[in-house]
Amino acid sequence: MTLLHRLLAASMLTGWILTANAQPLRPEVDYRSDYLTDQRELFTKAWYAARRDQITHSQRLAKQLHNYPLYPDLEAEWLAFRPREARLAEAIAFVAKHPNTTAARTVSRAYMKKALQLSRWHWYEQFGDAKRMPVEARCRYALTLLNTKARVEEGEQHGLALWQYGKSRPSQCDPLFKQLSKRGVIDDEQILMRLELAMLAGQKRLSKYLISRLNTSLQGDANLVWRFRFNRNKSISDQTLTSEAGQALMQGIFKHMARADSRAAASRYLGLVEAELINDRDDIRRDIARYVFLSERADSHHLLSQLNPSHLDEDISDWILRAAVREQDWLTIADLSNAMVTAHGIESLDDRQRYWRAHASQELGDPAGAQLQWQALAEERSFYGFMSADLTGLDYSLNHQAIDVDEIELQELAQTTSMRRLREWFLMGETHKANLEWALLKRELSQRELLTAARLAVHWQEPNLAIKASIAARYWNDIELRFPLNFRDEIDDATTQVGIDNSLVMSLTRQESAFNEKASSPVGAMGLMQLMPSTARQIAKTLGLKVSKSKLLDSETNITLGTHYLDSLLERYNGNTILATAAYNAGPYRVDRWLEEAQNCQRIDTWIESIPYNETRHYVQNILTYRVIYDTLMGRPARLMRPNETMLGAAPIWAASHSEVSEKTSL
Repeated sequence: MTLLHRLLAASMLTGWILTANAQPLRPEVDYRSDYLTDQRELFTKAWYAARRDQITHSQRLAKQLHNYPLYPDLEAEWLAFRPREARLAEAIAFVAKHPNTTAARTVSRAYMKKALQLSRWHWYEQFGDAKRMPVEARCRYALTLLNTKARVEEGEQHGLALWQYGKSRPSQCDPLFKQLSKRGVIDDEQILMRLELAMLAGQKRLSKYLISRLNTSLQGDANLVWRFRFNRNKSISDQTLTSEAGQALMQGIFKHMARADSRAAASRYLGLVEAELINDRDDIRRDIARYVFLSERADSHHLLSQLNPSHLDEDISDWILRAAVREQDWLTIADLSNAMVTAHGIESLDDRQRYWRAHASQELGDPAGAQLQWQALAEERSFYGFMSADLTGLDYSLNHQAIDVDEIELQELAQTTSMRRLREWFLMGETHKANLEWALLKRELSQRELLTAARLAVHWQEPNLAIKASIAARYWNDIELRFPLNFRDEIDDATTQVGIDNSLVMSLTRQESAFNEKASSPVGAMGLMQLMPSTARQIAKTLGLKVSKSKLLDSETNITLGTHYLDSLLERYNGNTILATAAYNAGPYRVDRWLEEAQNCQRIDTWIESIPYNETRHYVQNILTYRVIYDTLMGRPARLMRPNETMLGAAPIWAASHSEVSEKTSL
């Protein structure tokens, strides 16, 4: 075992690297211990009684809990029971006394909910931001302000914010909009602004209604635009485009035009701008450029360059680079990167731009220059840094710098009320409450306290908190904090069953849930490996298992099913991790289509760069990068890609041989 691996193993056992003069634990309370078991059980009974509106019973149970960290949450449940004016001052004082806690949130939400029911806006203003009200309530609130002499301007601001929306508003907003129109606040300019939003949102009936509200002098041209947008008229005249209505509705016009024929839209837009017949707009250039890129037509990067001549728009510059990579147009890549360096300096190039700039140098006859650029990039801990290391035969640079946290710092932070509250929620299994508490608490912590909290989380066996705390601290170089080895036994068992690398499943789990076993996504994916229930049922059936939806939040079950699903994708793609992980994220049918569309593409780096979904492209790159890190942490030779993954066609992309780069273990 190398010295590095011995250090890593030692740090994993201790959970942090101590400073040389670290002091012993204070005698009061060991932050590792769990000394509140009895009080926690009593609190749980009192808390659930309060949530069932058994307030008297809850208060009787809570008599011995005044010093328990979560006692304020019992008080919050009592205060939240039937909010009323007589207790408003008490509720306000409570929230002020317990800021940034779930207890304060419980009281605030109860009073805001009741305020909406009773239209008691002064309650709501004490506890929340009116901009977060449901739309119907906010319309009633804005109308109340309009009719309050001292707050008319506020009412107008709220009303206009509600008006400027591309879809229909509920009928409860009609009195507000009528009042704003009567006062002249909603005029032709405001109507045209909303009309453009409605056209962009494809709202045919709303758009027609808004046109009817315009001054008659504007309705003719607006109707011509409407017919072009919704009745599929093939053309629109320059006269209409350059009219007052046409100018106001221009983004909707050109977005619709670009969707049908992006090249024609670009040509016409640039011609009108050059002739000074219309005002140039960055948002319109970006809309047209997006459709030019998505068209995937040859030489699209040249047209994209015309839409972004100064290279100030990051999105368009990104599309130019990806289109040029897709077409293997090395001269355009070189010109783009050189123009960006000239305009903004060499430091303006990110790792991806540096990687492809080096490739351009290689392909344009400067292999020595390419090697120098890749060697410099290989010092970075990133997907493109690791790719560069493989191309130059250098070791991967993980740039690991562990945070020095001593026992006194850990003890002092652990004994704060905020951290004691946080830990109690975790020990109760109330992960949702714990996550809410952390989201409120982290705003108040310094960077040093955030990093200390991350170390505490390691001791508490809360890897998701350790990751979130290091992210909140914006400290990226403590690899142990950011890449935990929790659930190792479950992952080892599952991967042994199917015969795949445990580092791959560890990496996928890190990417999917950041080791939050209770994670659930907006689309319904659940657990550590973020399985959709339908997928989980299919996999369980092949294994002869029956799995309930709630069982997917069990770590062993989720890892077993997720690993078998990943294995089925690896079999589908002949063991290619890149294709399998892309399919895990985007679905195998999309990956099959992308492969079919890229039949002439042999370079795997080019194929990854050409993945049309940003999320999936970053997902694949992250998992490959994480696999290097996890292989290193587990003391194994690391490779970004296995030999069967370095090509789609006949030719491998790496210059270095497998034997030259087989061991990558440096931190």
